[in-house]
Amino acid sequence: EGANWNDKVQMGELTLKNRVIMSASLGNAAIHKLVLPMITRLVHSQRAGSGFILTESCPISPGGRSSYSAACLYNEDQMNGWKKVVEAVHAK
Repeated sequence: EGANWNDKVQMGELTLKNRVIMSASLGNAAIHKLVLPMITRLVHSQRAGSGFILTESCPISPGGRSSYSAACLYNEDQMNGWKKVVEAVHAK
């Protein structure tokens, strides 16, 4: 018979509540000062019901950007933007 998508699954030390792995994927949606907009929080939190959210990578220095609008993580404004994303996901 096989596994159901809604079955719990072990992934290393993590126990996922289901077998759904999703990508949030809005890494090129950054705006002013390369800080994440509200839409990024919305998209990530909408996927909070999945067992695992695989997010995009983000540059940790200005020289690491692959595009102008890449969502970054090298200053306080950007860090605060990502904190809001994490808070939105955890709230769900």
